[in-house]
Amino acid sequence: MSKKVLVIGAGAWGTALANHLSKLSCSVTIWGRDLDVIKQINEEGVNNKYLPTLNLERGLLATSSLYDNFISSEYIVFALPSAASPIVVKELSDQVKKNNHQVNNKLIINVSKGFAFNNSCLNDSSSSSLGRDLSQSENNFSTSDYSYMTELLKNNFSAEVGVLSGPGFAKELVQGRYTAVTIAAEKEEISQKISELFHGANLRTYSSVDLVGVELGGILKNIIAIAIGIVDGAELGDNARAALLTRSLVELRRFIKAFGGLEDTVFGLSGLGDLYLTSTSDSSRNRRFGVRLGRGEDLDIILKEIGTVEGARNAMIAAKLAESKNIEIPIISTVSMIISKEISVDQACKRLFFRERKRE
Repeated sequence: MSKKVLVIGAGAWGTALANHLSKLSCSVTIWGRDLDVIKQINEEGVNNKYLPTLNLERGLLATSSLYDNFISSEYIVFALPSAASPIVVKELSDQVKKNNHQVNNKLIINVSKGFAFNNSCLNDSSSSSLGRDLSQSENNFSTSDYSYMTELLKNNFSAEVGVLSGPGFAKELVQGRYTAVTIAAEKEEISQKISELFHGANLRTYSSVDLVGVELGGILKNIIAIAIGIVDGAELGDNARAALLTRSLVELRRFIKAFGGLEDTVFGLSGLGDLYLTSTSDSSRNRRFGVRLGRGEDLDIILKEIGTVEGARNAMIAAKLAESKNIEIPIISTVSMIISKEISVDQACKRLFFRERKRE
């Protein structure tokens, strides 16, 4: 009997994972709000908005009907941008309570790489600005306003929750190119079960019980990729790029350890692996954003043209979270200051490379 999976989010990564699971003979439905995308997937077997020219598996179905598919599916994959996820989570959670449905037999897997604003903010109309992209200059939010996506999911559903993260571009996964990711959950048997779901064809999975470390690695690497992009856009050279990339590992280790993750996770696929891919490939939206900043382009114009840049949205949140724990993360903090327009790119580069000397 095939496993029934609902993928929430018909963007590039959601479509790629849905296509992969369909390839593994799962019964997969992908949900999205864009009716043109849904029609195209169902009638033409393509998603040209996010993965142009790539053919999808014939068995993959798309829908705009969320709740019924959520209730009838055993596995739920959340693949929306982190800013959009909480509203959908709350809508589903409210319907579950209203209809007295049980969801403790489901496995929910987060594949979004960002912080999510929590339930109290969703219920507070005065906090509606938290749904906007935090790459704007306002900085009037609290660390308590935000949580990890897996925390949000656990707080809203009585189901087991895991995370999938690691170096993977959607286009290459659909093209059948070899990819490896990490699956994490707090319980070994859950991480193994999710790992078994995704493992096969051109995707290899590794399991972990470091839910926090794996999730944070996916969030923080996007911020670092912006910093590396700035270095390349400003033409600071290979030496500067290598130094920044190396020192960023120290920041990831400090941050993950301070929030209860395992330091060794930093050197795995969800840490170093994803960081290397996102920081060095021009297929990375976060890197491209940084490159254009480094060249002196206007931040608001870049965001408007590129669209969602998870690293830009999450830099300020990460910086505040680090401040709350007295963690020294100069690279991430500097990116946050650029995004909030506190300093220029030129000032940022000087701030990083002319810091006081210290023991490594």
